[in-house]
Amino acid sequence: VVYYAIVLIKKLCEYADNSTEKAEKIAASFKNVQALQNIVMFLQRFSIPISNATKIYQTFGSRSLDAINENPYILADNISGISFGLSDKIALNLGLPYNNPFRIKSAVVYTLKDAAYKEGHTYMPKNLLTEHLVYMLGVSESEVENAYSALIFDHKIISEEINGTEG
Repeated sequence: VVYYAIVLIKKLCEYADNSTEKAEKIAASFKNVQALQNIVMFLQRFSIPISNATKIYQTFGSRSLDAINENPYILADNISGISFGLSDKIALNLGLPYNNPFRIKSAVVYTLKDAAYKEGHTYMPKNLLTEHLVYMLGVSESEVENAYSALIFDHKIISEEINGTEG
């Protein structure tokens, strides 16, 4: 459908004595609107408002749907107003497993941010965080440990030992 609309726009511009460059700009604009409409329609299933769909499109562009299907947790990680719980609902609806590494890493970051915003904590003992995540996500300690390692390697979190307690 998009391809035929682009061809039609190019033909209209040619008949209206406009340049091919202008036709390409119109076609690109049409593709952008179509991509945004697709995102809005997809996210309506999860009651995500159009304002957040627009933020998603502004962040990820025309690849938004592909990015969400690959890793729905990018929404909680990158879009204010979208919680880990909502990203988790989308991911599980898409069939991602409970022990998906994206899920566990996003939960680690979400839990640390939540503790910082709600309680003012800038440090959390690793054993308490691990225990919480194992319970919350229904995953193993080793899966949480792997998430920590990946997040530390990617410089998303920092691990330090304070008074003999790793955090």
